[in-house]
Amino acid sequence: MNRCYYSESHIYERFIIESLGCTKGSKYGADSSFLKNAISSENGETFTKHLGSFEKQFRVLKNHILFALKRRFESKQIDTISYLSLINRLDECTKTVEIVELIETVLNK
Repeated sequence: MNRCYYSESHIYERFIIESLGCTKGSKYGADSSFLKNAISSENGETFTKHLGSFEKQFRVLKNHILFALKRRFESKQIDTISYLSLINRLDECTKTVEIVELIETVLNK
């Protein structure tokens, strides 16, 4: 199945920006390149090798998402049960497609 890196990565960027109320940039991971590079690395493409292993990039990505979920919880955009469920789902994610599905779940609530 062919994935659309561009649209998936912009869903991630939008999620971070909306959750944190920040602008695009790397400080909070609010840049589509974080997900695009992780997808590329996951697919074995070597042009992102200088950024570290897929596991390292994926861990950074998950940390940005965790921070964004925490902010949504603190600002009462999501309730306690949803927050805990999302944290568990995030912890279980092992592929970028699972990350995108989680983000879409949050954005569609």
